[in-house]
Amino acid sequence: MLELVDVSKRYGGRVVAEAVSLALAPGELVALLGPSGCGKSTLLNMVAGLVAPDAGEIRFAGARVDALPPERRGFALMFQDFALFPHLDVLDNVAFGLVERRVPRAAARERARRELAAVGLAGFETRRVAALSGGEKQRVALARALATDPRLLLLDEPFSSLDAHLRASLQAATRQRLAEAGIPALLVTHDRDEALAMADRVAVLDAGRVAQLSPAAELMAKPANERVARFLGLANVTGLGYWPQAALRLGGAGDARVLAATPRAGGLTLELALPEGRFVLELSAREAAALAEPPTVGARVPVTLDAAAFCRFGAGA
Repeated sequence: MLELVDVSKRYGGRVVAEAVSLALAPGELVALLGPSGCGKSTLLNMVAGLVAPDAGEIRFAGARVDALPPERRGFALMFQDFALFPHLDVLDNVAFGLVERRVPRAAARERARRELAAVGLAGFETRRVAALSGGEKQRVALARALATDPRLLLLDEPFSSLDAHLRASLQAATRQRLAEAGIPALLVTHDRDEALAMADRVAVLDAGRVAQLSPAAELMAKPANERVARFLGLANVTGLGYWPQAALRLGGAGDARVLAATPRAGGLTLELALPEGRFVLELSAREAAALAEPPTVGARVPVTLDAAAFCRFGAGA
């Protein structure tokens, strides 16, 4: 479906996308994951037609679209702030794109009613945007995006302004609605958990390049390199690979020096120095209580490190 081939973009002397190649299968959701400034929003805007690439090709269904204006690409874009029209009620917000495409008003409003029902907002047709909660606005924006039967849905951090509980609920609802409609999607996010929850595959961007492209289920187990591992929040990372949390346990013949001891809800987090490097060890309340004395900085604690558990970057990827 969507294919990016060696797409590049510079602003002045700054590289924001460098020879990015990426392909989406029909019905697939791919997340562009990375920190601020890594190029993910620029890539999304190039796909949308809002920014022109300096080099490379953007194709959809085998045909180049990088020279087409946004309105001729057949893509829909959901913004972080939802971009709803405050002067229109909910029904006319959802019907807006259809009316712009010269669909008869009655037919456009009927389709809008069906989309509102599909996202659980039947009965909201006459409400004003200002009266909606954040979650309701997000669902209206999703209904509006899908009402035009887009060939591709582009999601620009649409959940970042929502609280954690609502965010998780709407991520699941959006994923389900996209699967029902069979529409491929490209999601921009800086949130690792959001990418893992929503995406079939995740592209981790680093300084404008795709540092790793993996199935979401494999991303945490097989980081491509040290920078990816640290961005993903993995502990016990070295230049060659990382140690899974389960590789280090309390007790045994090994000897570790305590660098920090931080109480947390339900236990204790220890930062430890071993010959192999720095480690983080999460202790349950029971494990912490079993220590002969509360660990302090500089104290020694007995540990066991499973050397066979070490995961080298790129191994098996």
